[in-house]
Amino acid sequence: MYLWFLTDPGRLERERVAIVALEASARWLVGATWSVSIDGGLCVDAIIRAHDHDYNVRLIYPSFFPSVPAIVRPLHANERWSGHQYGGVHGPLCLEWGPDNWHPEVTGAQMLESTYQLLDTENSLSAERQKLAMAVPSRHQLTIGQEVRGSRFRLYIGRELGAYFALLPDHISGIFKFSTQLRKESWLALIHEVQPVGGAAVWNDIAIPGCLRGLEGALLRTGVFFNTELDGATVSGANGLDGLKEILREGGCTLDILDQDSGNESNGTRFDHGPPDVLILDKANDPHFFLVFKDGGILELTLVRSEVSANVSRTPEDYRGLAGVSVGIVGVGSLGSKIAMTLGRMGAGEFFLVDHDIFFPQNIERHILDWTDVGDHKVNGTREVLSRISARLNVEVCSLYLTGQESSAAVSGALNRLGRCDLLIDATADSGVFNLLAAVASASQKPLVWAEVYAGGLGGMIARSRPGHDPDAQTMRGIYNQYCLEHPAPALQIARDYAVEDRDGQVLVASDADVSVIAHHAARLAVDTVLERDPSVFPYSMYLIGLAKRWVFEAPFHTIPIDTEGVRSLEARSEVSLEEHTRSLQFIGELLEKRSNAAPPSA
Repeated sequence: MYLWFLTDPGRLERERVAIVALEASARWLVGATWSVSIDGGLCVDAIIRAHDHDYNVRLIYPSFFPSVPAIVRPLHANERWSGHQYGGVHGPLCLEWGPDNWHPEVTGAQMLESTYQLLDTENSLSAERQKLAMAVPSRHQLTIGQEVRGSRFRLYIGRELGAYFALLPDHISGIFKFSTQLRKESWLALIHEVQPVGGAAVWNDIAIPGCLRGLEGALLRTGVFFNTELDGATVSGANGLDGLKEILREGGCTLDILDQDSGNESNGTRFDHGPPDVLILDKANDPHFFLVFKDGGILELTLVRSEVSANVSRTPEDYRGLAGVSVGIVGVGSLGSKIAMTLGRMGAGEFFLVDHDIFFPQNIERHILDWTDVGDHKVNGTREVLSRISARLNVEVCSLYLTGQESSAAVSGALNRLGRCDLLIDATADSGVFNLLAAVASASQKPLVWAEVYAGGLGGMIARSRPGHDPDAQTMRGIYNQYCLEHPAPALQIARDYAVEDRDGQVLVASDADVSVIAHHAARLAVDTVLERDPSVFPYSMYLIGLAKRWVFEAPFHTIPIDTEGVRSLEARSEVSLEEHTRSLQFIGELLEKRSNAAPPSA
């Protein structure tokens, strides 16, 4: 354990002398006594006398003092002296210096002086002080995270919903629909819809992903809202549902929509689970959300408000075109799932994911999925993750094994669907799949991006083939294979799943970080490719990316471009004579004419 006073005896002497001098000069400081606590910390116990009241305090020097502030707190438990006191009783005092403005020249004696100024001003032990008041102005401006840290039950209000509430007519009421998100440390309410009485249009929060609503809105609950001119403190002080009703009546609200019982259908709304939950907008337009229990008890949720629009993008301006892009990815294992998630967060609007594999616990170390997805198809789990990123993202999946024993018609349909995508990505490192996607890319004149992660954390490769810019994918694959022949890989025995064994039998494994590096490079190359940037950010279309000093890589992050420019495509095409070409066109023409002349099927 690090003990500052053993490594810095000069500072210890300075602290001791300062407190001795303070006790000699200040009548309000009595009996400063030094001690070492059980955990090895250094403490000073003293009495601070303010307005004839004695406050027993403890000054604590933390282990990393003076890099961090000294702490002053009540010596005895169950004592709360000030509105400037953290936590519950016995919490440390919030003084002039804290983690936000601390500097090492501040002494423990100065912390005691600050304590006296706070207690002398607030005079909290006075018999006249029935309630603890914040007599001393706070120097703090808390973040939202600090304000709600101790609150488990929360309500999220985004900028769009806040603006909508601000425009509602006075004294209007209605219903709203919300979902609840139960997490380990918090319970959150999300408002999806607001419907004022009188037939006004329904407001929908289009930024919330549809999966949070459930199938046909099955996960949504219904509550009632009131727009009032009530004071916020009055609303929050309500005692139970009856107290809420009384406050609303005094505020001039009509309670018909709230008083209906579970069997009554008013305004087309039915509450089947007891009294509805209540949302009250006060005169400052601040929302107060109350969970209402069957026994009439209520619980007000803590407001979590965002002043930034959910539609504000943090991606670069030139990525905006991704919203209209469809991406076909074959292979959503550790590499493909990361590529998909990155592209989804960057703004890609549509995905077609193909993978036959099941997710197992052994996949967790490098995949975006976790134990909740074990036993499911990887495409389904990946779709769920993507669907929670954005309401505007559309994901279609296919669990066919494109090079396995499947229906030829089904595989053909999947390949046709891939051909309609704007960009194809092969994340399988499977030569059979690569051949299929290369054929689809060539036939549909779509760009193809592919990537591989080398075993053992060695690095990886990313490449692309763009119609009209690069050689076809098969030709580029041949260039890559030739490079590997000219630069033989290290004498490593391939094990499996990004792992290799060296000559000593030690298994070298590619980590999640290794896979992530290659996935993110592939995603950047994919974006540049599908947006058809001119000039391209990438001067080459094939790169080897090193993550270790092995093989051709001189150091981690050593990147080797492979020049494919000017290489002639080697796609095989049948040589046909003019006569054969004419006969083929004539044959197709006859077939089309036959179909058009066919009688329509009977009803």
